[in-house]
Amino acid sequence: MNQALTPKQIFAILTPFILLLVGYFWLLAKANEGPMPLILKPSNQDSVMLPLSTGEIFEFDSNGKLLRQIHVKDLGIDEFHGDIAWVNPDEVIIYGGYSGRSLAENLTSFARITPNETQSTQQGLWRCVISQKQCEPFTHELNTMKHTFHMTYDESYEHLYLANTNHHTLYRFNLQGELLSKSQEGQLKFPNQVRIFANQLWVANTNQHKLSYFPLGYDSLDESQGEITIHNLSPCLKTRHPVFNAFSEEPHCFPNALAYVDKEIWLGVAKNNMEEAEIQVFSTTGEFVKTLDLSQAKTTLNLTYDPDPISFVQLGQFVVFSDLNNRAIYRFDLQNKQWSALDIEGVTTKLRASFEDKQTYIYLSYGVIALFVVLVSIGLIIGLQQHLQQQKENKASQPNEHSENHSTLPVPPTNPYWFDKNKKVKRLLFILGGLVLMILALATFIFLELDVKNKLADDSSELPYFVLSFLNIIILFTYVLYTQQSKKLGIAGRLLLVEAAKGKTAIAPLEQSYFVNKRGILVEDVFFPLGTDQLKFLDKMQYKTYLKPRLPQLQTMNEWGYFKYRLANMNQEAWITLLLTIPMLIMLTLAA
Repeated sequence: MNQALTPKQIFAILTPFILLLVGYFWLLAKANEGPMPLILKPSNQDSVMLPLSTGEIFEFDSNGKLLRQIHVKDLGIDEFHGDIAWVNPDEVIIYGGYSGRSLAENLTSFARITPNETQSTQQGLWRCVISQKQCEPFTHELNTMKHTFHMTYDESYEHLYLANTNHHTLYRFNLQGELLSKSQEGQLKFPNQVRIFANQLWVANTNQHKLSYFPLGYDSLDESQGEITIHNLSPCLKTRHPVFNAFSEEPHCFPNALAYVDKEIWLGVAKNNMEEAEIQVFSTTGEFVKTLDLSQAKTTLNLTYDPDPISFVQLGQFVVFSDLNNRAIYRFDLQNKQWSALDIEGVTTKLRASFEDKQTYIYLSYGVIALFVVLVSIGLIIGLQQHLQQQKENKASQPNEHSENHSTLPVPPTNPYWFDKNKKVKRLLFILGGLVLMILALATFIFLELDVKNKLADDSSELPYFVLSFLNIIILFTYVLYTQQSKKLGIAGRLLLVEAAKGKTAIAPLEQSYFVNKRGILVEDVFFPLGTDQLKFLDKMQYKTYLKPRLPQLQTMNEWGYFKYRLANMNQEAWITLLLTIPMLIMLTLAA
């Protein structure tokens, strides 16, 4: 007969699976680290600016010749991310944490070489003069800018335009950081890159699958002056269920990047998960011209993945592309219609090494998944073999009705305990879970409203939302566990009362279900969260020494007394069960 697993054995079995899951997510996180190309910005007619995710900005020409390299930490900017806007070649508006110290000053301060007082790092938009290595706050109108955003600068009016993607809003600032105008609520949905050309401000209106344009100067941004819908939308239509969803189709092609090339609009349209993009070309009047074939770029440049140009800028007869998925910079010759790679000093080597590291971590993550599947498969095979063997043994051990000396063990009386007939607990859990769920829904609605209107003071507003989510999951988890696990109360305790055959009951040790049988009491081990499915009979001695002495005490307990009794008799198995459940609740909360 198979023996029940001990707590140490269960912990030993679970440990490799937990380590594999942790390792998988760690590998995915590492794959997204390293230098990555961000949004290209034109510096002048002969050069372009490329920021990397590591906080470096490179200026180079159409031939890949490096003209300038800037380290944002030398400006005192920490935690650099997002888009940048160039006021002039020596002045930039950038988002990040600003400590007011250069990199050397940060190092000496950290090493306590200088007695200067530590300045707190402030998040926000900063206007920096590169030659002087000085930055000053640009705007206080937006209290938080930790979400995705895009910027562009209009030198004719000295205005900065900022598209706050998560807040679905377009802003116009002057160079003093004063808010002049913003788009009307609902006008844009997930606005992406913004560019200025043809005397208009153009916005990739991503989730509305359009290209919207607005007036420059001091006119209101309440309404766009016009829109261009992406071409050939029908292949992007996603069929939805006619019963469970009122809408039959939903487009899932997203315009996210744009540029002005030879007096035409080049619009990057991404698919599915914002990858596998294509370039659609339009006239400024909205007429579709052509689609740029990016498959040729993949073949010519020997790219591992389909091209994913997150930005592109015209430099003379070339269009320079920044590819995030392949972590590469390449160009397209407008005259010869040829693709070619750009070898940029200090950039190409970093991006290539970063891409190789990314591939290594991705392949390792595949290996972890494969190992996880193999271990689970082995466990299922072993479990199935044991189950079949157990069924065979149980069938052979069934007593014969005509056999002698098959005495029946004493059976406890009908369940006298509070949780058998009292439905208040179920109702309480249901009502409490429903109330928290309604509060959570209301908090979600308020949170989204504040988020859309960009009225969040700081990220602390998310804390009640997280707490409510965690509380709701715990309550729902408890309710499901209580209602689905027969008469089991909770997941931790020394004794559990479980439902037995014909409505009769028996007391069982932790996570064991007892069923009355003519031969004895049949035990099924179901240690949560793994079910060993091992059956055995409890003999008279075990019943006499373990179950019978506890019956009088348990029969007289009320619900509070039984709860205290369970807490006071927490054993090793109970604590391990409880500890194994905590990370599961945390993972469910994070997933939600």
